[in-house]
Amino acid sequence: PLLVSLEAINGSLDVDAGSSIDADAVSLATTRGDLRLTGSTISAREIKGRVFDTGGTLHLSNAILGRGTSPSDLIRLYGEGAGGVRFTGDTTLRGTAVDIAGASVTIDPGSRVRLANPTGKREVTPCWSGLPSIRPWPCSSC
Repeated sequence: PLLVSLEAINGSLDVDAGSSIDADAVSLATTRGDLRLTGSTISAREIKGRVFDTGGTLHLSNAILGRGTSPSDLIRLYGEGAGGVRFTGDTTLRGTAVDIAGASVTIDPGSRVRLANPTGKREVTPCWSGLPSIRPWPCSSC
């Protein structure tokens, strides 16, 4: 299986418009700066995006995360920074299990987040600190 891991050590990580990643598992992370998925498509069984920078934000805009017409087994989006996770444009998350956690989770006005789950089940559970999360995901700030 093809595993793709992209990590920005001293800056932001951008997966821009027209970009496409197709693999068995994809891990995207930044230790300093933002992670931006803008107009891109990520197709994998497992997709993880994480921002470790205390001032960083995980931005999603006009992105599609999933496995084509089939769902990913797991999609994890985690914004540890002050900006949390921010949806600034329409985004589709096609997964059996979708975990979203952060200091805040924001959907900007006019933006839409589509959760496509073939099982039809959705479990919304508060994180330990009271932050909303779709299925609990242990994190350092929760």
